[in-house]
Amino acid sequence: MREKLFEISDQFVLGVGWIDGWWDLNDGTRRYCIKNPIIKKPNRDFLFDDLPTITKEDHINFFLPKEDFNEYCVYTKQNAKFERFEKINFSGIVKGYTRKDGSSDFGIHPTKFSNFHFCLQDLQEEIDEFFKNLDIRTDYISKKSLLLLEYQFKPRIYFNLQQLDECGDQLPTFVNTHNHYLNVLEDHMEGIQNHIKMIRSHTSSRKFRRICKIKNNFSKDIKPFEELYPNHIFPKP
Repeated sequence: MREKLFEISDQFVLGVGWIDGWWDLNDGTRRYCIKNPIIKKPNRDFLFDDLPTITKEDHINFFLPKEDFNEYCVYTKQNAKFERFEKINFSGIVKGYTRKDGSSDFGIHPTKFSNFHFCLQDLQEEIDEFFKNLDIRTDYISKKSLLLLEYQFKPRIYFNLQQLDECGDQLPTFVNTHNHYLNVLEDHMEGIQNHIKMIRSHTSSRKFRRICKIKNNFSKDIKPFEELYPNHIFPKP
């Protein structure tokens, strides 16, 4: 019996291991053998590599729908593909089970891997691309930019802040910690709020509108996201 897993039965864990083999079963699932898994109890304030190890096992088995492996396990290097000896990260709940011979043991019931890191990565790239490609003559102070900042980027940052909070200690910290993700989101929100403030300030100035050939104060008709959707703000003021 895997004694160390028995001691943390029904608890959430993070792990790393290597694909050793897989076999299709009659019920439509596939058994994956994960070799030399290293199991740790998560803590959102520490990187996975810095967490104390609960146990190192010879192997564990995952039983998953054939096509869903990538929803439960994440490769540790870019451009990796599903093949033997590929290193993976995973999360799951420690559960007991009974073998065919009647003996008992403990394994890990995999959970769908949180995609928070990848969603935030996509958002970062979009925000960086937006500011990088701003045309100072036409886009820097424009209705299009204000609408994009207020109603596309702001709600996604609030959503990510809420998702981050809800992850709690089940946040996968293979790449970054909770504090790092929080700082990234807060920095992006600060940059967006400052740009919005600048647009609203400049367009409300008749002198500036004349210099920049802006026809009217379009910003007064574009309400702040927080004013229109107070229930979507996170954290709540």
